[in-house]
Amino acid sequence: MTDERTRREAAREAFSFQVKACAELDAPFTGAVCAALIRALDGEGEIARIVDGFELEPLAAALSLRLCGALHFLARRGDVPALAGLYAQAGAAPDPAALDAAVAEAARRFPKVFADYVGRAVQTNEVMRSSALAPGYLATHAVHPLPLRCLEIGASAGLNLAWDRYRYSFGGASWGRPESPLHLVPRWEGPPPPLGDATVAERAGCDLAPMDLGDAEERARARSYVWAEQAERLGRFDAAAGLAARSGIRVEKIDAGKFLARELARPRDGQLTVVAHSVVYQYLSPETREAFRRALESAGARADARSPLGWLRLEPNPETFDFEVRLTLWPGGVDRRLAVAHPHGAWVRWEGLAP
Repeated sequence: MTDERTRREAAREAFSFQVKACAELDAPFTGAVCAALIRALDGEGEIARIVDGFELEPLAAALSLRLCGALHFLARRGDVPALAGLYAQAGAAPDPAALDAAVAEAARRFPKVFADYVGRAVQTNEVMRSSALAPGYLATHAVHPLPLRCLEIGASAGLNLAWDRYRYSFGGASWGRPESPLHLVPRWEGPPPPLGDATVAERAGCDLAPMDLGDAEERARARSYVWAEQAERLGRFDAAAGLAARSGIRVEKIDAGKFLARELARPRDGQLTVVAHSVVYQYLSPETREAFRRALESAGARADARSPLGWLRLEPNPETFDFEVRLTLWPGGVDRRLAVAHPHGAWVRWEGLAP
């Protein structure tokens, strides 16, 4: 992208894609905000200026969601009363003219907030993805019934790294901690997953920009990426964030390839090591992907019955665009599709361990 027109056209396409995605993911208010961003590209205001100076590919870099995060943050903080009023009624369709004016005012008055958000990758912290990952951990444990060592890349604030501290309903089956403040209930199709007594002996996570939910400002940023009209998601985030802050889970700031090379260098005898991630792989650099692959292959070659290795992920299939829960297990390196799931974990169509 070498000129303003090209950049704006690329942004229009990216923002339009997000409008459609919001319609499919039951987020009409956030879709309306993205539509307002499209209209802002017809003028010479602050949103257009931001797009003109954005060097990355807008769709791949989720520029629309970076901007939506900034707007949600400012609305919750109450800095722009007109914007705050619209977000307070996020369950209703906003007036386009009022939304356009509020977006323009926010961008004009708080350029530093927008620059901060535009300069950082989106971190969704969708704890409902544990509804798709937890059955995968349980399936891994069913094959190798050992204490789990959980290693998560792109862990952000570590909400899904704490998957065993929640309670779940998988159709008619239940698993987890009855006393947990967070009860995850996805729309479940298929038989229940294995419901064994899996325990986590060790856990560690990495991210290039980890978030500390014990810090009020960091928690507000993390919350701003949750779509404003989805009250249940916001409630889940609040419950999970409070639990994470109390439990002291910390995520290390380090590249995923370097993290795995270090963590997988020596097997843990008597533990089942599981490398996990959700909607992360597409954002890794080619160099990090290569280091990730080498670390997994090397550790897989060393894995045995006393120190098995699993690779669990919820990622989009590049051919079908379905979000799949896949599991590769070593020794053997057998790869299975366990489920197809909603990208935010709202529903899971479980297929299980059968080849």
